[in-house]
Amino acid sequence: MKRFFALTLILAAMATSALAGDADRKILHGQIVRVVDGDTVVLSTDDRERVRVRLYGIDCPEKAQPGGPMATAAITRLANYREADVEVFDTDKYGRAVGVISLEDGRNVNRELVRDGFAWVYPKYCREDFCDEWQDLEDRAKTAREGIFANPHAAEPWKYRKTRSDGKKQGREG
Repeated sequence: MKRFFALTLILAAMATSALAGDADRKILHGQIVRVVDGDTVVLSTDDRERVRVRLYGIDCPEKAQPGGPMATAAITRLANYREADVEVFDTDKYGRAVGVISLEDGRNVNRELVRDGFAWVYPKYCREDFCDEWQDLEDRAKTAREGIFANPHAAEPWKYRKTRSDGKKQGREG
């Protein structure tokens, strides 16, 4: 009986710890004041702090890559100068907050970019339950040749960065 009770306490503690991890995620609120590229924006928080935000779990074409300007235009139309909440999952090696952006009308920017064919799900970094849904949306966008997938030679940005003609490894994680 003591073992059962101890095991129950351990399992309860683990469940509480896992839930607390999600509950402890920071939420930033403010206005998106600048689009840097297809998957990076600048949020001006309610405290007037400017925070560079990298969109969690997705990767858009680089600016110089085919489809890059399209992805940047898509996020600009969708989110620029809109009120938003950012659920921060991490901070990347460049100091950017890595998060999921929800607009005041409830739309999820990360999800919409994938659904509309302007982003790939980034399998190396997208580890949440919703990533499976996003992958389904990406597959549908590819099949329908939406957005950047209208180009049959569209290349994943992480592969493009590795094969840049200048020979340098172009890394941007997360």
